[in-house]
Amino acid sequence: MAIKIRPLVQILGRILKLPVGEYLDPTTLGSGNPDGTKVLKGDGTWGSPGGMGYVPYIGATQNVDLGKNKISADAVEFNLVPTNAPAAGQIAYDGASGALSYLLNSSNVPSRIGQTMHAYVHNADSVNIQKGEAVYLFSASGNKASVKRAYNTTDATSAKTFGLAAEEIKISQNGMVICQGVIEGLNTGMYSAGDTLYLGPTAGTYTNVKPYAPNHLVYIGIVERANAGSGQIYVKTQNGYELDEIHDVDLITTPPVTGNVLTYNGTLWVPQAIPAGGVTDGDKGDITVSGSGTVWNIDASTIGITELSATGTASSTTFLRGDNTWATPSSSVPDGDKGDITVSGSGATWTIDNLAVTDAKINDVAWSKVTGEPTTLSGYGISDTKANFDVACSDGNFLYVGDVTQYTDELAQDAVGAMVDTSLVYDDLAPKLQRAALTGAITAGAGSNSTALGSFTKAQLDTAVSDGVPLFVGDVIGLTDGDKGDITVSSSGTVWNIDASTIGPTELSATGTPSATTFLRGDNTWAVPNNTNPEGWTTIVKSANQDVTNNATLQNDTDLQFSVVAGGRYMIEMDICWSGNNTTGGYSYVFGVSSGTIKGGGVVYTNSAVSTLLMNTSAGGAAAPSPRTSAVLNADIDYLMTMKICVNVIASANATFRYQFSNTTAGAGRTSRTWKGSILRYKNIN
Repeated sequence: MAIKIRPLVQILGRILKLPVGEYLDPTTLGSGNPDGTKVLKGDGTWGSPGGMGYVPYIGATQNVDLGKNKISADAVEFNLVPTNAPAAGQIAYDGASGALSYLLNSSNVPSRIGQTMHAYVHNADSVNIQKGEAVYLFSASGNKASVKRAYNTTDATSAKTFGLAAEEIKISQNGMVICQGVIEGLNTGMYSAGDTLYLGPTAGTYTNVKPYAPNHLVYIGIVERANAGSGQIYVKTQNGYELDEIHDVDLITTPPVTGNVLTYNGTLWVPQAIPAGGVTDGDKGDITVSGSGTVWNIDASTIGITELSATGTASSTTFLRGDNTWATPSSSVPDGDKGDITVSGSGATWTIDNLAVTDAKINDVAWSKVTGEPTTLSGYGISDTKANFDVACSDGNFLYVGDVTQYTDELAQDAVGAMVDTSLVYDDLAPKLQRAALTGAITAGAGSNSTALGSFTKAQLDTAVSDGVPLFVGDVIGLTDGDKGDITVSSSGTVWNIDASTIGPTELSATGTPSATTFLRGDNTWAVPNNTNPEGWTTIVKSANQDVTNNATLQNDTDLQFSVVAGGRYMIEMDICWSGNNTTGGYSYVFGVSSGTIKGGGVVYTNSAVSTLLMNTSAGGAAAPSPRTSAVLNADIDYLMTMKICVNVIASANATFRYQFSNTTAGAGRTSRTWKGSILRYKNIN
């Protein structure tokens, strides 16, 4: 080895001065045998580089090739802001993930040390597996695990879900699958960050909708970034289990059949047929089972208000209605068919149904309204004078025959005389009827006082007169069809129909006074319906909307008012539905009294607060301390607000208690409204 030196050279800390053109013998620079494999060490000896423990190369401007040698150091420092990303076989710091990163197997799949776990697998599917598709372990090929696209409709294609394809893997080719960690560059635009992903029902897919049996539940991971092309998912697969895969469930020794239930035998859960009767006898809480499971009885005092499925609010003022709703009973009679009466017009019109009034129902109606005969004919027998008897049987109507024992010769002769010739007079003293022999229904010999029935058979007469019903003598006097006033006769006198629109309040036998405010009660009395409920409350429902516009003077509500008496103590509840079209206009309210004073206190519930209410109000005055105001939250007359008022008062005089309201601040177009349906309930508790 020859070293060409300059006249003055520093070597290993020593200054050597040599003539120009001279060469230095290396053996003079250090001990040992210098050759092409040796280097001059710092200790002045020639030796192999491996024995030095370091490569004396500082400030490199190009790659350092160590050949087959290794680096041994306490620590290796990487540039935290690398200029280039690592290529295959290189490691660099990844600032985005805070980890060292390298590319796998000459592919573009990065692996971050300590954060991701990949597997190099073989595609055994019949199609290319795309990046991001879910795969499951299928078998093995070429010393590598093989995979196919996973889906959740069978156990075989879901139970061994392995991860997501980290790159496209061609048919029968090898590629990377990420089993845990972040995969980037996916279309996750259909999801939201934070969505949980589950294996889907189509090969390779996943979904954010949790699947249920019979589909299999397999957890895939979490969406870290939702983006149509740059989305990323944190992958951590977790497979669900079949029932027979749970360690303390044995469905193998005795396979289950349809209808079996899972029971615990003290060690394991095993399938078993349902016991006879379904369940064992005994107390099951609210149910007592008996009869080997065939009889299930609800225990006494078990079903309460909370067990009922009814809608609405159960309270001391509501009752369970037939449509399964808790509601306050209406005090009015609803429209509809009520038997012989049909109610309409919201309870205002009561109409007797056609053919509803029978003979039995008009038994107490004045007889003159049916026959047009003198009212002195009573019952079914004749107990009047001959003159009245003559009138009764001379106009084609029927003859009333009383008790047979009361039908004397004298009466018969009077009746026959009137029918034949009214000019004939019967002489009671003779007694003798001066005329020719009679024939027909009544017979008598010429000049004879003895009469007899003629064309009637004994059976007909016995039936007609033995039970007190009238005897029809159409064969004698002739009962013709036609209009008889309130009655129309037809079918040769056999059908009698009451004319339509005939029976009115005056024809009914009810007591009391019929009027626009009274109704026919079940005890045959005209009476005003009671408008109170069993607790004694009287309810007033506002019948129409009422507005106050551009007026801050309190106005009487046209419906929500009632009469109080001197010394009367009243419980009052109000449910007010109100609104306003202007936030400045607002809504003010108070209570007024027409005379005397009222005083008392209570509470007001509004949309914004609960407050106490003290009253000491005189006639024409305002309530102390002052009218209440409610803020209009939305300048919209259809934006409904609610207010609950509960107050107890005492009145000093007979007067009218009134609810009053107005604008809080008057102004053009400012409207405050109390809505139809608002309710005032009160009762006197003296």
